[in-house]
Amino acid sequence: MVRSSLKCSRVPLRLRRPGRLTRVAAPLILLLCATVLAQNSSEVQHCEDFEQYRHIRTTDPLPNRPLRRDDINDEEVREVQRAALEVYPDFIVYISGVTDGCDCEDGGSCTAQIWLAMNREKQTRSLVLSKIDGHWKIGAMQSWLLQYNAHRESFPGYGRGANQLAWQQENQRLLDNFPTCPTVPMEWKLLRTKSSGETCIDMSSLKVSGSIRRVIFKHLYPPLNLPRFPWIRYGIDLEAFDCKDHRMRTDESTLYFSDGTAQHVGVNDPVLWYPIRSDTDSAADLNLICGWSGR
Repeated sequence: MVRSSLKCSRVPLRLRRPGRLTRVAAPLILLLCATVLAQNSSEVQHCEDFEQYRHIRTTDPLPNRPLRRDDINDEEVREVQRAALEVYPDFIVYISGVTDGCDCEDGGSCTAQIWLAMNREKQTRSLVLSKIDGHWKIGAMQSWLLQYNAHRESFPGYGRGANQLAWQQENQRLLDNFPTCPTVPMEWKLLRTKSSGETCIDMSSLKVSGSIRRVIFKHLYPPLNLPRFPWIRYGIDLEAFDCKDHRMRTDESTLYFSDGTAQHVGVNDPVLWYPIRSDTDSAADLNLICGWSGR
């Protein structure tokens, strides 16, 4: 049986003069340990190669946070109006309440957000302003969306001509430059490799509530040669395991595509549990997760 990297690190040192067998075996043991460590490092690196978490939202970024205790004051209203009318010289028909905090895409210096509805010639526009460094302005997320929407309106139609290829390149550039949130450090472990893809688990995400344990899985899919269409690179699932009744369910699921976009997958029934059969991958996952005691 191959030693684990932990066991390799605990090979006892012998102070006596090495014999011939020891002189031959020692390099083999070191080589074996180095190979195991390299394999473990490679597995972790392979899981982390897909670390870029970006849920690209190509719809209006409406604030979804609790409201600030203090309502917007007159001075803020005037600053909001000036910033909004620089983008859309329309009529402001609605100003929402002010949120306490911002979406992470707008950075740590953003402290509040507000949503405006603007109308002209029976066309309603939506705009989100962020309070960054004490002033109301267009944040990174809204700025990106304005550029993306303007680009989408210039769509030249499907085809392989010069205009279509240039449009696709610009579209991909915009997707690649979507403002991302800071990545939370994770402790990835490669569970299995199959022809259909690979499965990793983040052991640092384990949450325990009685007999229920929840953990984040990452499913890596083989790359597809689809130059005109995005393909699924990987999926992130929040799985719940009932260690007492040997059952499981998926609480959350998101698919991440090759162009940088992401799509939430609806869970049919958030309270429906599925029994786990023995001699299955799910049974092995249950044993690992329910037997994990942490550090």
